Amino acid sequence: MRTVSFRRSLLTNLVAIVLLLGLAILGMTFAAGRGARLRFAQSLIDQTLSRTEVELHRFFGPVARHLTALRTLGQAGRLDRDDPEGLNAVLAAFMSEHPWVTSAMVADESGREHLLLRLGDEWRCRQSFAGTRPATWWTWTDDPAARAVREEVLDYDPRDRPWYRGALKRYESSGPGSVYWTEPYTFFTTQDPGITVSMAYRVPGGDLRIVGLDVLLLDVSRFTSRIEVHGEGAAFVLADDGRVVGLPRALDDPDEAGLKADLLKHPSELAAPLARDTAEALLDGDGIPDAAERFTSGGQAWWGDVRRFDLGPDRHLIMGVVVPEQALLAEVRQHRLW
Repeated sequence: MRTVSFRRSLLTNLVAIVLLLGLAILGMTFAAGRGARLRFAQSLIDQTLSRTEVELHRFFGPVARHLTALRTLGQAGRLDRDDPEGLNAVLAAFMSEHPWVTSAMVADESGREHLLLRLGDEWRCRQSFAGTRPATWWTWTDDPAARAVREEVLDYDPRDRPWYRGALKRYESSGPGSVYWTEPYTFFTTQDPGITVSMAYRVPGGDLRIVGLDVLLLDVSRFTSRIEVHGEGAAFVLADDGRVVGLPRALDDPDEAGLKADLLKHPSELAAPLARDTAEALLDGDGIPDAAERFTSGGQAWWGDVRRFDLGPDRHLIMGVVVPEQALLAEVRQHRLW
């Protein structure tokens, strides 16, 4: 009897050991698999963020470089507001190289401004003066000589606009050649949301001028919505305060009015559940997360991460990427096949 009991006890203990060992191996396999999934998700998202960063440099970089070239022309006295046709020719040549630059401005300390604005196929030029003197508008399509002329009384002073004040402050603190990027804001003339890059310089006579270039957030969104991410993933761009600057492909509204309505909102205010869930997962903490985060939206698991994108020393944006977990798992399986 004792021998049977001993054998039974030994068998029971052996079965228990095998079960515990199996559970341990299963747990280690699960942990290893989860760790591998996390590392792969981070690697894939890092690659996409790096590609997004390159694309954003391609979008914003030429605008700043062309602004610097305009500043050089201004220092040589070649941005002459007393020759509006000649000045328009110079500004239009720069704007034609970058379709997302919609307007260019040159203003001085007296509040006088020259504006060239492009609206589709139509060009508009405005010369305005601070005070009660009416502004003069010229409008044309193909031939500037066939322009229509009108006057308008405006409650407008360029010296109060963020692009002027910011460039002046930057010039006073950092000297000539300092580029200033505004926060996203609503343009006075078109009431469209956008960003302005501006610089201060002095003309040969010593007077101060500010030159600026406007970029519409609509065009930023059109740019970011073309960035392809794995599966149904998407890339997006936010202002440093979390407001939407560039909508992702997954949330992009083909209707321009709907798209404009979503700009400069916080993602949590958008109708798309993915936007709200992304904001809660990636933007509700203190600062920018230092690793990819897993969250759930629409009944499926997602991975996302955000990274800082510097426009200049005093302005940055936040770029982000979200990818469905199913797309990551498909990538893992594909890599295993290789």
